[in-house]
Amino acid sequence: MKKISTILLQIKIPQNIVLVLITTFVIYSCKQETTIIPDIETNSYLVSDTLVKQYTLAEIQQLVGFFKLNPDFAAIPGFTALIDNKLFPALKYGIKVYKITYNSILPNNTKIVLSGAIAVPDTTSSAYKLASYQHPTISSQNDAPSNYGNFNLSTGLTTQPFVTPTASAGYVVSCPDYIGFGISKNSLETYAQPHLGIVSADMLKAVKEFLNKRNYRLVNDSATLFGYSEGGLATMGLHKTLESTNQQPVRLSMCGSGPYIPFYLGDSVFKQNMPNPSLGFYVKFLWCYNNYYIQPMYPLSFFTNAPYTNVFQTNAIVTWPYLTTPTITDSVKLLFNNSFRTDWLNRVAPIIQNFYGLRDNNVYNFKPKSPITLFQGGSDNLVFPFAADSAYNAIIRNGGNYVNLDLQNNIKYLVPGYDHSTGIGVFLYYLYNKIF
Repeated sequence: MKKISTILLQIKIPQNIVLVLITTFVIYSCKQETTIIPDIETNSYLVSDTLVKQYTLAEIQQLVGFFKLNPDFAAIPGFTALIDNKLFPALKYGIKVYKITYNSILPNNTKIVLSGAIAVPDTTSSAYKLASYQHPTISSQNDAPSNYGNFNLSTGLTTQPFVTPTASAGYVVSCPDYIGFGISKNSLETYAQPHLGIVSADMLKAVKEFLNKRNYRLVNDSATLFGYSEGGLATMGLHKTLESTNQQPVRLSMCGSGPYIPFYLGDSVFKQNMPNPSLGFYVKFLWCYNNYYIQPMYPLSFFTNAPYTNVFQTNAIVTWPYLTTPTITDSVKLLFNNSFRTDWLNRVAPIIQNFYGLRDNNVYNFKPKSPITLFQGGSDNLVFPFAADSAYNAIIRNGGNYVNLDLQNNIKYLVPGYDHSTGIGVFLYYLYNKIF
């Protein structure tokens, strides 16, 4: 400030004019601190962008009204009142949804082009907040965010309720497809692996390049992160990636029912001996890890017994890039190869050493600098509550910036009575309370 006034006086501008100019400069500088235009010199990440959907404000209001008709949502105490009193008033804009493609990497550092969706308010007249939504497990290419499937009471649940009202309320929302979906459908997905955080971070870089290209402004550079199930793991991985690499600040993150500790989650699964309709997901996880991290790869029969090996092969778990998950209602002992299962539990070398890398995938054991909140259904039998227990305890032990899920009722993260499916609506309820 002193330097500016000295220069102005040296060129013999009257002092009263100097005062006006300095005041104007200060006001302008302060204003510039509240809004930013992403400044990217070159498109290092963004490859292409295409408008795929557009919704008017009236259409979004109608869609949000449908949320109240979903029986799972309507059964949640306070959900309908939240829609009427908080969500509806927050809706301000129609939105545009773009499919983008961007540069990223596979777990082996091989370059790959990935895709995702960006939902933005339909006008550039204001400055907006930045958010990143990481989707849960999907089993169809149609459910990839870049396709932005239409919402009704039974479909479109993986993207629309999380993204459409958020963008209408004034957020730019990044929605990565992940490896194996969208443009990368010919690559095997990296199911439930923290590498999801890296590809989500790369998409945020591409989003900033997109915003610069389209003349969008951000309120500031911090990002709100959220996701459920596989998306909860991806969100925690993204939070850790952004802070550990100083890419950008995180405003807050909310992680729902994520498999944050895959190695020890395997312990819990292999100790069971009861019917579990979700066992196909564990085979899927092991097969994806096997493909990306173990050389030479194990055959599918290494993990599973007949006839289930044929069941998974028939469902294209081996030959198709993304993996379907047939419902297996039998016990763990009947599904999984006994030698593999017992060697895992007994930590027998050298078999188990190949899977110790899973422990490196445990993303929960870090110190978040920015606020982080967990959600977990107390009756979840797909991603067991001990995953959230371990994450919460580690974050507190490390001195992380943890914020209880429900401050008023002193709920730290665990909500009794909800399983993995019914927990989605409860997660939405708390998410809406956090971001609107």
